[in-house]
Amino acid sequence: MVVALIQIILAAIVVWILNIVAFELLLPRLYLSSCDWPVPSAPGTTSHVAILADPQLTDAFSYRQKPGLILTLTQFYSDVFMRRNFKLLLRTLRPAHVVIVGDLFDGGREWVGDLSFRFDQELRRWRRIFAAPPDVQIKVIAGNHDVGFQT
Repeated sequence: MVVALIQIILAAIVVWILNIVAFELLLPRLYLSSCDWPVPSAPGTTSHVAILADPQLTDAFSYRQKPGLILTLTQFYSDVFMRRNFKLLLRTLRPAHVVIVGDLFDGGREWVGDLSFRFDQELRRWRRIFAAPPDVQIKVIAGNHDVGFQT
């Protein structure tokens, strides 16, 4: 009985590790490496633009989570995932411009009154995740969660 339980736990750990390697590391690289810009008809006549949609930074309003360890871990790992893949996109495709269309934040619609201080915290977090080199122009378009509409 104990040996079977240990085997199940080890199998679950192996599946978890394979999942992380496949979905966090290999597949994003595979998908981005399959993207390519069209060849311009004349040199210097094009500008490459990457469009990202709906990043929705996870927060306490995302899954109605209470502040604590689970929320902290959820935010940390989703931020790491988005930051890693944004940097991979910049490295792989080398766009001159990035347009990020909302929703930028999941809980932005909730930050009114006493919670308005959250905006500054979340904006700093957002800027850490989507930091780009100075030669890449970032343009942002707010979504309904960013301006207060709930649906």
